[in-house]
Amino acid sequence: MPKSDALEAIQSAAAALHAVGVFDKQTMREFDGACLSAPNYTASDVQRIRTKNQVSQEVLARYMGITKSTVAKWESSVNTPSPWRSGCSR
Repeated sequence: MPKSDALEAIQSAAAALHAVGVFDKQTMREFDGACLSAPNYTASDVQRIRTKNQVSQEVLARYMGITKSTVAKWESSVNTPSPWRSGCSR
């Protein structure tokens, strides 16, 4: 997945603020942690998460703002969830 130009610009600005002492190491660690890419989930991961939280495909779909059909396709390996974040570069 290509990196977002906006995220790259934000990361660059944060790195510059760190370089001049406005952001301390802890702030940069927290910022970098927020830029981590989402893991790739398998069909069994999706089903395990849903079962662990005791929700139906419909409830999970509503919570995530997607369709029940999408959740069903994830669980049957027809499709896989797209990462929610492209990550930041440094």
